[in-house]
Amino acid sequence: LSAFIWQLIHQVPSVALQNFSYQSTETDQFIFTMNIVLLKSPVDVQSVKFVQMNNPFCRYETAKNDVVRAQSVVLEQIKMVGYLQQGERNQALLLLPTGAVIAVDPGAIVGKEKGTVTDIQSEKVIITLPHQKQFILEM
Repeated sequence: LSAFIWQLIHQVPSVALQNFSYQSTETDQFIFTMNIVLLKSPVDVQSVKFVQMNNPFCRYETAKNDVVRAQSVVLEQIKMVGYLQQGERNQALLLLPTGAVIAVDPGAIVGKEKGTVTDIQSEKVIITLPHQKQFILEM
């Protein structure tokens, strides 16, 4: 799946994945279902490394490193490169300066500024800073 997403990022300016779901079959295989929305606005992606952290295929224990990773850089160095939706759950895919892509949920703390992700939409993430100013990451 990450190879498929990798190809989309390099062929289409911006992609949003919505209504993502997966289930196991009786033969120990998985069925993946998702809507892929191709967005018009381009995203400047230099290099992307998919990290097996805070994503639907990762155990919770390994996701803890994402918190440290997302808080180690200033918000202006982070780019929104994708959007995931599964039912009522929305996640934003953020590209860090290291090339790592991480998934964040509402309530996540990001950036050295310790901003809180307060809203995730298909084309933007709203982050509320401790002094109540808002910082917006757009695709």
